[in-house]
Amino acid sequence: MIKNYDICLFTETKLSDIDILNIPDDYMYYSKIRKKCKRKSGGIVMYRNKLKGYLNFINTDCEFVQWVKISKLIINQKTDSLLGCVYIPPSNSKYSTSESFDEVENEMLNIKNIESLNCIIFGDFNAKTGSLPDYIIPDENLVDIFEFNSDEDILSYMFDYENLPRNSVPLHRVTSCNCAPNNYGHKLLNVCKRNNMYIANSRVGNDRVKNKKWRKEKCSEFLDNVKSDHDCQLEQILLELDNLEGVLLDVNQTGATYLYHKDKHYDTGFDTGDKSIQCGRHNDVFKLWLMWRSKGDAGFKDQIDLFFTLSKYLVGEIKKRPRFQLVLEEVRQ
Repeated sequence: MIKNYDICLFTETKLSDIDILNIPDDYMYYSKIRKKCKRKSGGIVMYRNKLKGYLNFINTDCEFVQWVKISKLIINQKTDSLLGCVYIPPSNSKYSTSESFDEVENEMLNIKNIESLNCIIFGDFNAKTGSLPDYIIPDENLVDIFEFNSDEDILSYMFDYENLPRNSVPLHRVTSCNCAPNNYGHKLLNVCKRNNMYIANSRVGNDRVKNKKWRKEKCSEFLDNVKSDHDCQLEQILLELDNLEGVLLDVNQTGATYLYHKDKHYDTGFDTGDKSIQCGRHNDVFKLWLMWRSKGDAGFKDQIDLFFTLSKYLVGEIKKRPRFQLVLEEVRQ
């Protein structure tokens, strides 16, 4: 599969500095290891040997992203492009931080301040955005009040979203996701709005027609490839991907802080209870549903009546035995 692509990026690779990858002969790779993690972690960028002189890997302090500058000579563009491979741990992970999105955004802006670059960011954001807009339509009355009409730069920034329909890219995203957007989803949307960046899911490439989806209940979306259209002159596209790792955790987790503490003397990644259906009494609720489905309302009524009949019988049997003392003859309702 790797040989079908010139550049492949992988997150959550579980690599260390001493690991050696078995890759195709005509490929090279660059890895970024998250130093703050006690266990193996990080990501890799794999690329063909012939691209070595056209890729510049930018070392930064942020552990949530690896930046790669791609020469305009190989992508048929007027300017170079900045590619960001992102992995942001889930909000309930001990490796998560509320500043993760800010760190990625700040580094992107710092790099772009040095030179003008088209920017594409993709990876695993652990963000649920639903179909909320990733753009802001400005109030034209305010534009007139503040006399922005005379400033082309401000107008270009405020009405950048019009480039989407102008280039035959849908303004509104369509998704079958019914889950509520999470905190990371709102953070991601705010990054988009501040920087005129747009989520590519259900908008461009093969995903424009139909998304590939797993576990529909959680609406985790995965795109196996993204092909850029050179006829589309959008300067910035933000691609939101969600890989398949962590499916059990996402489906079953309750995030009970009184059960799973992060201040333990061992790697809390071994606390797998949140990945199980048994956690949070999910199995008890499921059994109750199955039993109700089987017995029905009338069946439950008959069973409860039987329990009360048996309890009265037990009271009578206790009264017959002098060695037993009845504490409460009848339960008060």
